[in-house]
Amino acid sequence: MQFTRTLIFLLTVVFLLSGCSLVPRRPPVVTPPEEEVSPQIEMPEEVTEEESKEILKEDLPFLEREAEELGIEIPKNHPAIAKWVNYYRTKGWGKLRRALNRGAPYLPYIKEIFRENGLPEELAYLPVVESAFRNHARSRAGAVGLWQFMPSTGRKYGLRIDRWVDDRRDPIRSTYAAVKYLKYLYSLFGRWDLALASYNVGEGKVLSRIRRLRTKNFWKLRRRLPRETREYVPAFFAVLLIANQKDRYGLDSILNQDPWKFDTVRVPRQVELSLVAKWASSTLSEIKRLNPRYRRTVTPPDERNFLIRIPPGRKTAFLAAMGSTPRSEWVRTTYHRVRRGETLSRIARRYGVTVRDIARANGIRNYNRLRVGQVLKIPLAGEPVYASKRSYGRSSVGSKIYRVRRGESLWSIARRYGVKVSDLKRWNSIRGSKIYPGQRLVVRPSLEREIKYITYRIKRGDTLYEIAAKYNVSIRTLKRINNISNPRRLRPGQRIKIPTTTLGG
Repeated sequence: MQFTRTLIFLLTVVFLLSGCSLVPRRPPVVTPPEEEVSPQIEMPEEVTEEESKEILKEDLPFLEREAEELGIEIPKNHPAIAKWVNYYRTKGWGKLRRALNRGAPYLPYIKEIFRENGLPEELAYLPVVESAFRNHARSRAGAVGLWQFMPSTGRKYGLRIDRWVDDRRDPIRSTYAAVKYLKYLYSLFGRWDLALASYNVGEGKVLSRIRRLRTKNFWKLRRRLPRETREYVPAFFAVLLIANQKDRYGLDSILNQDPWKFDTVRVPRQVELSLVAKWASSTLSEIKRLNPRYRRTVTPPDERNFLIRIPPGRKTAFLAAMGSTPRSEWVRTTYHRVRRGETLSRIARRYGVTVRDIARANGIRNYNRLRVGQVLKIPLAGEPVYASKRSYGRSSVGSKIYRVRRGESLWSIARRYGVKVSDLKRWNSIRGSKIYPGQRLVVRPSLEREIKYITYRIKRGDTLYEIAAKYNVSIRTLKRINNISNPRRLRPGQRIKIPTTTLGG
């Protein structure tokens, strides 16, 4: 026993000395390749009051004027702002220039949107502190885009965020949402320094500090706020001070860039972005740069008559090319999120492709290892032809592919084509009753229309077997057409339909 304990002890020591751990290591956090981690506010070195006066000696009149226009009180000595001005002039100068260079094409649009909504256009420089003007910036907490909206806040202010689209990445759409949020915060606090602090940390925390300290003076509340929020307003003032003195700081060439240029065209239905690029005589990367809201290389199936941006001067040629391209060629690829109980064969049947096509497009080797929530790329080849083993007959002759529109249900589509909901569900391997815009459904109206029916009233003593034999149809066909589950429960007087031409059933 003693020998065993000694052996275990020695093995443990060797294991630990070899650099291994008995506790399993947590996997590293991996940022999605499509998004960049947004910059954290880097804390500059503190400065004294004397150093502050020297740093702001020439900028002080301008700073006080900007603060007065925004209705913000600034303390007599400005060390909190001065250290940020000093940082952006020295160590952070390169970061500031790169951020302003990225944002310069967007600034005319952002300032105009702020002016239209009665907000100070100086707030247009806030994304320098938020995201360094990166459309794809993503914080570790999940905030995305120029204005760093969390999903819940973004949706609250009108942004679409799903697996197809993320409007937080769009510089114009997200700016309209930021205007709404900032207007709400200003109406709540009545002053911009508190509104900006709330934009960073949330209005709840700022309100709780105001109630606790019984003051609305940001500079008094500042010490009780989280560290990043403490520095948020001073950093913004430093950016504003430098950007609005572009002549003095040599930023003319950066801030005088031409504004973002593009044309907008209206597209009636789902389309691949690569085809949009072809119509615009452009590239896929350029189309994605102009339309950063799209998360995939195809537009959402539920968007109709939507506007898309293309390079300027190509609108006429684009519309001509779009009009001459058959709509069956507009989408060659779509995406599907795997739900519980779904198999590759069922998904392939739904989209009219082969299991091998889906497996090849997604690098799947084991067909039985689908994960719930997994997103599959579905390669489509024009309008597919479905052939379901459960369908009437043994071929798909007479089948029609119908694309579901917004607001439609299985009932409305079945009524439109004169078929049963149960048949629609069987042809398309649908278990429940949910369908979504853009989904393709197999409809077989021609087969139903070829059949003529007579109505037969059940008499006392009739059996389904005798009726089937009398009219030369199968019991299975009679049960299917009349939704009869138990043939022994026929009631005298009950009416059933009998086809005069069978379907081989």
